[in-house]
Amino acid sequence: MEAGSVVRAIFDFCPSVSEELPLFVGDVIEVLAVVDEFWLLGKKEDVTGQFPSSFVEIVTIPSLKEGERLFVCICEFTSQELDSLPLHRGDLVILDGVPTAGWLQ
Repeated sequence: MEAGSVVRAIFDFCPSVSEELPLFVGDVIEVLAVVDEFWLLGKKEDVTGQFPSSFVEIVTIPSLKEGERLFVCICEFTSQELDSLPLHRGDLVILDGVPTAGWLQ
């Protein structure tokens, strides 16, 4: 992993000092720097801190076409409708439409 990478938490991490970044499974974090072989410095939702590199996996960011936008899911969504997409915390979703009555495509 290197600075500029995007990673996803695969384990929860509870900090023991204020310089550490809390992680919850599914969190998506921007890597700002490699501290050493075991620790990374990253940013999540405007909070910066260190976290163990073994608690995350690299996320491949897809290429976007004109008009598409990339979103990160921040909570779970399970639908009873056949045409709705189930979502999990940390999923990356490409949207190509505009909201209609509060829903996206």
